[in-house]
Amino acid sequence: MSELNAHSMTTSSGSSVLSRDVASSEPFKLQVHELGCSRPPCEDERALTMEVLGICNPLPDPDPELESILKITNSIFGTPTATITLLKGGSGGEDPHDVVYVKDGDGCARGDYPWRWAFCTWITQTGPTPKTLVVPDAEKDARFSDNPHVVGENPWIKAYAGAPLVASNGHRLGTLCVCDNKARDFDAGQCAILNNLSEMVVRHLEKEQLLKIKQSDNEALKFAYKRIERALDCFENCVVLLDTSVPGFKIVYANEAWDTLIGLARDKITGHTLTEVFEDSMGLELPSAKHRLAADAGQDFAVVRAVVKGSSLQKLMYLKFRPASSEQLDEGAIPIGVPRHMTVTKQTDAKHLYFMAVHDLAAHRSASSTSSTRRSSRMTSASFGLQRDEENEVEGLIVGRLIGRGSYGSVYSGDWFGSSVAVKVIENPVGRRISQAVGLEVSMSTDLRHPHIVATLKSWTRVLDSNMRPLNSKKSSGIDVDNLLTIRPLKKGCEDNSPTAAQSEAQPASTVDHLSQPPPTSSDFGKFSSNQACDMFDAAAGSLQAANQEDPAWPVISMSNLATCDTSSWLDHQEVQDVSVSGHVVQLPGSVPQQYDSQSLSTPLDAFHQGPLGESGCIQTWMIMEFCDRGCLQDALDRGWLLDHCSCVTGRPRMEAVMGLAFQISSALQYLHSENVMHGDLSAWNILLTSVGAGSNSCGVNFMAKVADFGLARDITDKIQTQTYGTITHQPPETLLTGTVSKAVDVYAFGVLMWQLYTGSQPWRGFTHAQIMLKVTSGNDRLRFPLCTPIEYEDLALACMAFNAEDRPTFDVICEILKNMQV
Repeated sequence: MSELNAHSMTTSSGSSVLSRDVASSEPFKLQVHELGCSRPPCEDERALTMEVLGICNPLPDPDPELESILKITNSIFGTPTATITLLKGGSGGEDPHDVVYVKDGDGCARGDYPWRWAFCTWITQTGPTPKTLVVPDAEKDARFSDNPHVVGENPWIKAYAGAPLVASNGHRLGTLCVCDNKARDFDAGQCAILNNLSEMVVRHLEKEQLLKIKQSDNEALKFAYKRIERALDCFENCVVLLDTSVPGFKIVYANEAWDTLIGLARDKITGHTLTEVFEDSMGLELPSAKHRLAADAGQDFAVVRAVVKGSSLQKLMYLKFRPASSEQLDEGAIPIGVPRHMTVTKQTDAKHLYFMAVHDLAAHRSASSTSSTRRSSRMTSASFGLQRDEENEVEGLIVGRLIGRGSYGSVYSGDWFGSSVAVKVIENPVGRRISQAVGLEVSMSTDLRHPHIVATLKSWTRVLDSNMRPLNSKKSSGIDVDNLLTIRPLKKGCEDNSPTAAQSEAQPASTVDHLSQPPPTSSDFGKFSSNQACDMFDAAAGSLQAANQEDPAWPVISMSNLATCDTSSWLDHQEVQDVSVSGHVVQLPGSVPQQYDSQSLSTPLDAFHQGPLGESGCIQTWMIMEFCDRGCLQDALDRGWLLDHCSCVTGRPRMEAVMGLAFQISSALQYLHSENVMHGDLSAWNILLTSVGAGSNSCGVNFMAKVADFGLARDITDKIQTQTYGTITHQPPETLLTGTVSKAVDVYAFGVLMWQLYTGSQPWRGFTHAQIMLKVTSGNDRLRFPLCTPIEYEDLALACMAFNAEDRPTFDVICEILKNMQV
């Protein structure tokens, strides 16, 4: 085994130097091939959730409900194996007896399997918000290429797709996954179907135990598992899976709620058609010709008054139809993203599958009348308000599938005049501080133009009322919202403080160059000041306050207040102090370290679930951005894209690719700092990759890096102090100790990125946030490179990660050194 892949090595000073996976000698000693995926930092709370639910206890017999879902899943995907795998609480791969538990399987036996070889454990590392894990060819993925299930004596996994089982308190319990014994592709529609089926699995797993918790007086259990009111609401929903390619719409599956609502056993109607079970209240046949056309077009549709054929009760039913490949099973489901490179959906073989929600009509009308005043606590604030029939404020824009969602907002794929784009939607309640924060992000990302910075092509705002409907002059008590709907860059030479100029110099959407061309230079775009953006947001805030006559408080999340991973309880009573720009909040100076719910150690700390918005509605900001089709740098590193061959055991870094990407990122930061802009949250999650042609392949790979996410960016010329900052694994000592930020923060984060580019690992993997803070701020430990690292590269990275900010080089120096190293 090479020096790079040795389990542990020793320098002349005797300090431990670790290989690809780890940064320090304790408590994490071996690498991914030996241990498998590390546990998330919120493992204690996640394990408590598993214990409270009691779902890992072996059952004498398989669960018929889960078996039905698994058989349907295999049928839909045409795979030989589907499993429901639960991630048992434990220490991770350090314990050789650590296992995952296959609760039910179709094509796979139930029981315990070693943690270290399980694909499903990586569902905790897919990013700050839940996302489908897709492995089209396991032999080409460094995480799995040496796995005995892939290359052993009896290999049976060549392709894998797993949807996270997300509990009502946000923890990831395990996966619903499919495995194939040959490499294959999955498309975004199939991922969405798998996500929706995983939601049905979670509801079944949670139902019995949450009913017991709600009825009990055990406050400890209630505290450990919050939000049960939302979860219990979902259990009453009757969901039916239909195959619309069969005349009359064949009923493939119905959940347990069918028996209670309809009073007819499920096994009596499974395999029959909708036509045989339901009819219109006027006696007309269902589905009608109009319904069949809507299903062929993949549209949502509904039947307002339906009755069960042959029933003496003649209870009126409301039937709502939604494609099974929709982003969410229903309004109460936790949204789960799909990988960025899969967002352009192919024609899926399962496009004919539909979910039908069945409601008692009277109960549905009663619930609809009160739903506008009660938001589901299982949903984040970022999930509100995107109404597909009202989204097209911009000509030519078609919004596609969800890519990711968190307290920072929601990001969707999109199409703008035939070009692929990303659409970021940020929703915030009224308040000057949060308005300024969003205004800064919009103005900076719109104004900054560089080949290695994700371009913002257009941005605008709209005001939503308490029912999350856009306000307009007809519905908002005389409020003029027209001037609030578009933030437009000024042409060069216009005064920054001139609102009339800002409104008169709009660039028509049709004049934007095709997005496959290189981003225009700064000389092609006018300057747009952050003050102007903030003023426009404040104007919007004033309009919304006038409409609703209240100014709700905006909560601050402080680490000193954290007791568990869940945040919903604090957000109702926190005082207004300060807010993070995009939800990236870490421990404040002087507070006591606590563990909480971040899905990955180097994940941006914006995975908090926020409580419902107030009665006053919100301001919604839309940004059309350049689309990066290869995902983020962290995913590329995990998959081994920068290794000379795809193996976490024997693969070595390709220095041409490592150096090339490092230079691209540093050149973007050099430009930002020349404009006195500090990024503030530079990490592998916020570096996106986009494909390039063969002629542009300058560093041995077919993609290039672009810096993204300016939610924490600041206009800065000197150091300042703050209570909000970004990814804890990439923060320097002065920020963690005193809240001091400056341009040197980006330099330190770039040093961490250099370590990641070479080692292919996440920094401080397997450590809690408290352990990371102690190691970084003590000055006694730091990220270490393998012995075979080129000395010039290592020296530069260590200089960037110097303990004192004054000792770190500028990006002018960094770019010069990297350029000379490339030569």
